[in-house]
Amino acid sequence: MVGLTLITGAGGFVGRTLTQHLTEVGRPFRVAGRGKILAAVNRIDSHTNWRPVLSGVENVVHLAARAHILDKNAREACRQAEDDVAAVLHLTGAAIAAGVRRLIFVSSIMVHGRENLSRGRPGTEASPLRPSGFYGWAKAEAEAGLWKLSRGTALELVVLRPVLMYGPGVKGNLKTLLKLLRLDLPWPLAGVDNRRSFLNVANFADFIRLSLDHPQAAGQTFIVTDGEDLSTPQLLTGLSRALLGWEPRLWPCPAVLLRLGGLIVGRQRVGQLMDDFCFDSAKARTLLGWRPPFSSESGFRAMAADFWVNQRL
Repeated sequence: MVGLTLITGAGGFVGRTLTQHLTEVGRPFRVAGRGKILAAVNRIDSHTNWRPVLSGVENVVHLAARAHILDKNAREACRQAEDDVAAVLHLTGAAIAAGVRRLIFVSSIMVHGRENLSRGRPGTEASPLRPSGFYGWAKAEAEAGLWKLSRGTALELVVLRPVLMYGPGVKGNLKTLLKLLRLDLPWPLAGVDNRRSFLNVANFADFIRLSLDHPQAAGQTFIVTDGEDLSTPQLLTGLSRALLGWEPRLWPCPAVLLRLGGLIVGRQRVGQLMDDFCFDSAKARTLLGWRPPFSSESGFRAMAADFWVNQRL
């Protein structure tokens, strides 16, 4: 019989897709998080009483976190990051005490930083940790604390580092990109020849499900991607087809001019459109035999459909 799984952050971007996926495959779960908070959990922090919530739970998937820790107010951002680290360590201690078999911690590719890691070669789980911003720092600190806390216990720890995700309910830069594509403006990016890794949120939900039971997942860290890196023109084309039904208007512009434009709109934003940011998920495929079941095209369509529905609300 499949054991009960506790999911924190079940009301978030990944959590909504994961709970739907587990429901479809008939896997029992209990939720705690934004919009779906158990009576015993008022908030998830370092003081949460997890004892009644963890009763009868075999696995925990920890998704809850501040997805966007702003760096403008360094003191407040640092406090939020420290709170997130304390919260996950507190939950893990409670899980160990309750005899939970496995805990899956959803970290972030930002523990490796935003810069291209190895001069054209994809990053791997063994790549150096250079956390980007307070969010990346919080994830890296939590990872280190979890390995230390679980060492010598019966708890099986699995750490997942997803790359940039897309799908229904997406926020941040990809949602902004959808809004701009809706205007059907010309893009000076036809000459950009970069590669970036992405992850369909439905694929990530499938990988989490596999990680709950696969014996080879215990004690491992996995980078998770779709396995098909896209250039910026390919990304814009795929999104425009899904959103509008036609390809975007792309025209070439010298890279030096685009870089100069970055001095005005922000170097980081231009870098995200022009630079490589690739990661290799071969470990997930070889060790666990995982193959992403959903294409980027299907993920773009689902994201575009959700975007239009929410625009009308």
